[in-house]
Amino acid sequence: MKLGRTRVIKKAESTSARRRVSRHLRWRKIVAILVVGVVIVSLVALSALTVKEWLGRRRRDVAVKVEKIQPTAAVEIVDETGSMEVSEKVKTYIGQIEVDLADLGYRLNKVVLPANLMREVDLYLEDRPGYIKASLDRGTAVTAEDIDRMLKYLDNNGFGFEYLDVRIERKAYYK
Repeated sequence: MKLGRTRVIKKAESTSARRRVSRHLRWRKIVAILVVGVVIVSLVALSALTVKEWLGRRRRDVAVKVEKIQPTAAVEIVDETGSMEVSEKVKTYIGQIEVDLADLGYRLNKVVLPANLMREVDLYLEDRPGYIKASLDRGTAVTAEDIDRMLKYLDNNGFGFEYLDVRIERKAYYK
C-alpha cells in the first residue's frame, strides 16, 4: 500500500437500505425489552402469590384460639366512676388475672376500678390486708408473678403492707 490511497472493500449502501436496517434493529431492541419486562413482571407476580399462599398456610397453622375468660361470680367488681359498665377487655383481664393468681395459690376477692385512673385496677386478695395496684397494659401472667414474688418477699421479711404497686415492669413498691 502506498501512502495517500484508500481502499474500499465494502459496497456502498443506499440511504433507504440503511434506514431499513436501523428500524429493524430498533424494533428488535424494543421487542427484546418488552419480552424481558413481561418475564420479570410474571416472575415477580408468581413469587408474590407463592409467598402470600405460604404465609396464609402458616397463619392458619399457627392460628391460636383466643379464649375470653370471664371473672367468676366470686370476684366482686367495683367501679368507682359509677358508670357500672365494665368493658369486655377489662372483664377479660380480670378473669385472666384471677386464673393466673389461682395458679400461684392466691384467691382474688374484689377488683376496684378507680375513678379518674384509666389503666389501673386495684386487686384485693383473700387473707391479705392491703390491695395491689396493677396495670391493664401489662400481661396478666407477668403481673401475677410479680405479685407472688413481692408477697413472698414481704412474708419472709415480716413486713405488712397497705398496698403493693406492680404497675411498672421489673419494679414493685409497697407501703
